[in-house]
Amino acid sequence: MRTFGFSFSAKDIPVPGAPPQTRISGPALDFCLLVTQRRHRDDLAITAVGDTARQWLTVAQAPAGTPGAGRAPIGS
Repeated sequence: MRTFGFSFSAKDIPVPGAPPQTRISGPALDFCLLVTQRRHRDDLAITAVGDTARQWLTVAQAPAGTPGAGRAPIGS
């Protein structure tokens, strides 16, 4: 959650008014692989309920600095 606002700001997207109050669930390892941009979201068992939570997972990143292009889904 510490990188919630940064994830949006790093991609020049307005930060939603409030952090997600809905549910993001799945294995902790999958979440770590997502936010460190080691795997594409489609290849992980992470689910989000609520618009803000779903939007955050599309931009979530833990590393500081300019965001990379991210990973392509396996098989694409």
